Amino acid sequence: MRPGTDAFTLTTILPALAALCYAAFHILTRKIGKTESLLSLTFYVPLVFLAVTTVIGLTLGQGGFAGDGHRSVEFLLRAWQWPSWADLSIMVFIGIGVTVGGAAISQAYRVAEAALVAPFEYTSLIYATLLGYLLFAEWPDLYEWSGMSLVLISGLVTVWRERVNARPRVVPPNSPR
Repeated sequence: MRPGTDAFTLTTILPALAALCYAAFHILTRKIGKTESLLSLTFYVPLVFLAVTTVIGLTLGQGGFAGDGHRSVEFLLRAWQWPSWADLSIMVFIGIGVTVGGAAISQAYRVAEAALVAPFEYTSLIYATLLGYLLFAEWPDLYEWSGMSLVLISGLVTVWRERVNARPRVVPPNSPR
C-alpha cells in the first residue's frame, strides 16, 4: 500500500479490506463448519454473495457514484450492464471453478487448523506473480516482493508456533507446577 507516498490513496485500502473479509470468511467457515455439512456451506456461501452483490448492484450499479477520476474507483462504480453471451459463458465457467475451489478450501478449513491450511493458499502468490507477468507484462518491484515476503514469513512463523505449542510439555517430577 506504500503509506507515506503518492501511491497511497484511499483506494489502496480496498485490497486490505478484501483480505480482512477473506480472513473473516475463513474464520466463520471454521466455526460453522463444525455443525454444517460441506454441501450446505457450498450452497449458502454463493447465496450470501448473490444477496450482497444484489444490494451493491441496486445501490451503486447505476453509475451515479462514478466520476471521481481514479481508475479503480471508476471501474468499481461504473454503470452495470448486462454481459454479452460470450462474457456470460466465461462467467459461468469461472463460477463453476470458484465453487469447486471454494468447496475444497472450505473442506480444508473444516477438517484442519487454519494455521495448517493457510500456508497452502500462499501458492497463490506464485500464480499471481506469474500470471501478472504473462498476461500484463508486470513484474513485482522491491516493495511488492517485501510485502509478499512479509505475508509468507508471517504465515510460516504462525505454523511453526502452532506446532511448538501443540507439543506435549514434559514437567520434571519434583518441580512446582
